[in-house]
Amino acid sequence: MLDALPRVSATEEGPDVAAGARRVYASVRARAGARRIDVLHVPGRIEVLGKHSDYAGGRSLTCATPQGVCLAVAARDDDDLVIDDLTLGVEIRVGPEGGDGATASDAGRIPAVVQRRVRADFGTRVRGADIAVARDLPAAAGMSSSSALGTGLFLALAAASGIAVDDLRRLANKPRDDALELLAGYLAAVEAGRPFGGGGDDAEGVGTRGGSEDHVAILLSRGGRLGLYRYDPLVRLDSVVMPVGWTFAVAVSGVHASKATSEREAYNRLSRLTEEAAALWRRRSGRDDPHLGAAIAAAGARAVRAALVEGAGAGDPPRELVDRFDAFERESEVLVPRAAAALAEGDLAAFGREVARSQRLAESRLGNQVRETSFLAASAVGLGAAAASAFGAGFGGAVWALVRENALDDFHDEWRRSYRGAFPRRAAEASFLACPPAPPARRIGVHG
Repeated sequence: MLDALPRVSATEEGPDVAAGARRVYASVRARAGARRIDVLHVPGRIEVLGKHSDYAGGRSLTCATPQGVCLAVAARDDDDLVIDDLTLGVEIRVGPEGGDGATASDAGRIPAVVQRRVRADFGTRVRGADIAVARDLPAAAGMSSSSALGTGLFLALAAASGIAVDDLRRLANKPRDDALELLAGYLAAVEAGRPFGGGGDDAEGVGTRGGSEDHVAILLSRGGRLGLYRYDPLVRLDSVVMPVGWTFAVAVSGVHASKATSEREAYNRLSRLTEEAAALWRRRSGRDDPHLGAAIAAAGARAVRAALVEGAGAGDPPRELVDRFDAFERESEVLVPRAAAALAEGDLAAFGREVARSQRLAESRLGNQVRETSFLAASAVGLGAAAASAFGAGFGGAVWALVRENALDDFHDEWRRSYRGAFPRRAAEASFLACPPAPPARRIGVHG
């Protein structure tokens, strides 16, 4: 499976990734002896636009982050998964059935979920592995830390067990599909606990009813570019070059956007509303469109909305289904393509206007913003950013701002100062990152 990833040497990486790669390599080497060791880096992602769009067949504009997860892996002779988490300072042991890794924290829960799902899909051939993990990607920040970790763990298990791309193609019954696109779809199914292709039953997942946006950005991004995609089925619509001299600054608010308990349920509610709206459309139209994106493509937004309004008037669904449709249609079908076109043309003023509309839509219709993220987006623009928006699942998390590279440090200082003045307690847990669009997941050659 790792053969599908690009390969680079540690010397070609920036200092943070190179140091992480050498650190995890040394940890596994101390346990593995002469066994083969593979090293990889899995990035996080920034959702530039496309809030809550992918799972309903919509569009989004994304890129990978320089920050991510470094992993090293060597196969074991038994069936145990033994993880040395160098960032958390803990060792996690997961047996063939989940073992003591099935805890409430992501440290143990995600490895246990991945282990069980891979065994269910690929059988007893799955071997145990010694894995070391080091990460500089903030957790619960809306930057896909859970997806990055889950992706890395799957790739590590695949490497240890010899699971190849053709095995995944057989599972999906899609012998000619692109390897990385297929892998992104599989990992999204694992995260959501959905079956994939013809293999596997429903299984425990991270718990969010999401799509494949995170995994597409993690596996298919290109350095210096933003990817414009439509989902389910996945279609690459464009690759937009980042404007010369500009970069993303990211503020992690300190309000955890955790995929557990109440935040997870709030996220899933937004997803369920799109499913219910699509189901109502199918009942009233007699069509079999699987999601709102397909319904709009087939019949047009006006016809779909009219059917939902009629259903709402007849008391079939609550009015909120119409509101959820409006938010999805505006974000996916209008704002994302307009913003991508403006950025491609270098019209940063127009780009900023579309981004501002998306942020207002998130605050007024999605209802997934908190005071801290709304403040960070508004203050970034007030401090001179060309555009700024919260991103990810919402209910906390992070905000990106498009700023000039040569002003990044000063911008961070002013952004941090303004946030501290408005939310002193949150500011103590906040972090501010430089996030130029980065390369995707890759194998890293480490020597010594």
